[in-house]
Amino acid sequence: SATNNIFRRKSASTQGLHTPWDPDPQRQYKKLGGRHGPGMVSPDGIHWTTPPQSKKIVNVASDSSVMVIYDHIRERYLGFTKTIAMSGGHDRRSYGITLSDDFLRWTPMKAILVPDARDDELARQRVAAVRDRLSGR
Repeated sequence: SATNNIFRRKSASTQGLHTPWDPDPQRQYKKLGGRHGPGMVSPDGIHWTTPPQSKKIVNVASDSSVMVIYDHIRERYLGFTKTIAMSGGHDRRSYGITLSDDFLRWTPMKAILVPDARDDELARQRVAAVRDRLSGR
């Protein structure tokens, strides 16, 4: 609203990045656009557009929990979001990373945090501990 600091987002739950070093005033803020990207830019962090040359990211399985940071040492963007990775013979919801030098073209998503048999056992233990409460006994 023009009368307060509350606004409704039209895209997924993503976090934006202020990039004052970008010489283009229309690209002062950047974010990944949710499911499959692509990179979006904004002059003010409120009004977002997708540049026509922005490419979708491969292997994304998320429309939320999308984060982007800038690595000033390597001068590249890092995007973090959910992906699918094989573990224990099953496709598993995992967390991944994608990289970009220009915020327009991204590497395919690579899984970096994947659940394993130990995670499954801990989940079974947690459910067993509250099973009676969940079933109303």
